[in-house]
Amino acid sequence: MRIKHLSVVVGLAAAPALVPATVQAAPFCVVNGDAESFYFTVASGVSNRIGRVLAPGETMCLVASDLTGTVSVFEDEAAMEGCTRLVEAGVTETLYRYSEFDRCAWSSNSDAPSE
Repeated sequence: MRIKHLSVVVGLAAAPALVPATVQAAPFCVVNGDAESFYFTVASGVSNRIGRVLAPGETMCLVASDLTGTVSVFEDEAAMEGCTRLVEAGVTETLYRYSEFDRCAWSSNSDAPSE
């Protein structure tokens, strides 16, 4: 009697490689549109963060490859409370008016102040 040997091959089909789309570095910017100087930060990702005092009309930008980041404003560098906004890469957020407890007027949530 002749027995044929059958082989069973179990395998996984190779999954297509997931290649992330190329992300271009873009700036996250904040402008101090208030009449007073404040401490601002711009952050993207886990470790990209810059901060400094901006006088009225000054701009600060962080260039990163993330799609979203945050801009924040504080009365000074030692302040624990301030205002923070989520921003998309390439978008400049302008602070119109500082107010305590995250009630600031920003370009993304308020109308521009009338001159």
